[in-house]
Amino acid sequence: MSAPGGIARDSCPFCGERPRFRWWDYIPSRYGSSVDCNLCGATARVATQTNMMGVLSFLFVVVAVIFALMKPLGPKLTIPVALIAGLAVAMGVMRVFMRLDPPDQV
Repeated sequence: MSAPGGIARDSCPFCGERPRFRWWDYIPSRYGSSVDCNLCGATARVATQTNMMGVLSFLFVVVAVIFALMKPLGPKLTIPVALIAGLAVAMGVMRVFMRLDPPDQV
């Protein structure tokens, strides 16, 4: 479903107001998160495509950092650095590609 004319992708699908996102709304998850609109009080869901972009970017960055840093740093430092870098990149990608859907859409 595309947003009506003049409404941004990350706006409330009901009234067009931009909701306030919490930092954990940008963490990719299997089930998605719900966002409440400040103006109309409706609940919107983070789109499945947004979650998929976050998960894929997380996996790509973690694997890339592990391959790049495993030999020079060793596993004790490489794995935490890879997880932190992957989470940071995934949250940024989710912010860029954020889209909200009504809760009844799957």
